[in-house]
Amino acid sequence: MKNIVCFLFFLFISSYSFGQISEEIDSYVDSIELKVQNGRKMILYELNDSNLVKVKQIYDYLNSIIQNKDLAAFYYLEDIYINLLTKDWQKIDELMLGFETYKNKTLYQNSTRLIPKLYELTSKNAEQIRTNCTNSSLNSQAKKLVGTFLQYIDENSSDEEYNKILTAYKKEFKESDYQDFEQGFLPPKKIKTSVAYAFGSGIIFTTNDLADHFPRNATFNMGIDFNIGRVFTSLYFQGSNLKLQKPFTAFSESQILNFTMNEKFSFIDAGLKAGYHLIRNDRFHLTPYASFSGTTLESKRFNSSDQNHPEYQFINSFAYGAGLHTEFKLYEFEKNNLYYAYDKAYISIKLEAGYNKINSFRDPYAKGDTPYLLCALVLGFGDF
Repeated sequence: MKNIVCFLFFLFISSYSFGQISEEIDSYVDSIELKVQNGRKMILYELNDSNLVKVKQIYDYLNSIIQNKDLAAFYYLEDIYINLLTKDWQKIDELMLGFETYKNKTLYQNSTRLIPKLYELTSKNAEQIRTNCTNSSLNSQAKKLVGTFLQYIDENSSDEEYNKILTAYKKEFKESDYQDFEQGFLPPKKIKTSVAYAFGSGIIFTTNDLADHFPRNATFNMGIDFNIGRVFTSLYFQGSNLKLQKPFTAFSESQILNFTMNEKFSFIDAGLKAGYHLIRNDRFHLTPYASFSGTTLESKRFNSSDQNHPEYQFINSFAYGAGLHTEFKLYEFEKNNLYYAYDKAYISIKLEAGYNKINSFRDPYAKGDTPYLLCALVLGFGDF
């Protein structure tokens, strides 16, 4: 009986404790988080009305109440944009000098997004902000650093203008108290670059002895293309199944192999293309290139993992060649980068014609090469 009473008493105490905890959790409100969330919503509202005085008041208040807290009220980029818009040059100088201190701030979850609107307003008013900065009490280096960043996000600025200003700044200020900001935040020099992913099909041709045994056939191709200025490089792969049209007998590790008509051989060619853009404009590329690859042509009779019956390789060789790359842009779109400025992306179609020289055959008396035509759909990121 005593044990039952103790057990019931324990259940009562536990139920009471859990109930009390539940009430405390339900009634708990983090007043700081609530103010930050509501404050950010108010800032977005005031930004839409272009009420920058009110924006600055809310911004300063929220920063004052989160001092010594683990979470922040604003990201570093938001700090920069808000103080550029409100022209608080002393705070801008503090943010640039203290980049390493401010850069890794963590916000409360589900915070209202401010960056799109902040970027829009800063970009549209870049020239006005730059003029105000020039007439401010900032030191000359800080003024030019702010001007350089504004040139990057200015909606009317070109890549060439930004590169020119950035080069001039770095030439004038080789040693700087703002080095962390320059290296960690300031956008690098704009270079006409892109990386593109291509998938398509084509035709593989054969010559000489190779043509006697294997006719041309359709091929699958894929690649990753890199365009840096006038330089073109591509990591590529193409593959096909070639049907034997002339039976032959081969010897492989004491085995006599009789290959018959229409037996399939697997063709794979993969390697590197490198070339120079003779024409690279906003719509079209014309690029001769050299290629270096590994080429295999082997039977598909046996399981490749069967050690007792290894596949017979008609070709397993280094190959080299040349070709012509052309590309036509079909569509261009934009995506936001780190600063919420716009980076380009595009869809295009590329056509390539090339000729690969096979360095060696299993049969030392055999000869033949592999010309090809390729067509692929391309998704690129960067400048076409």
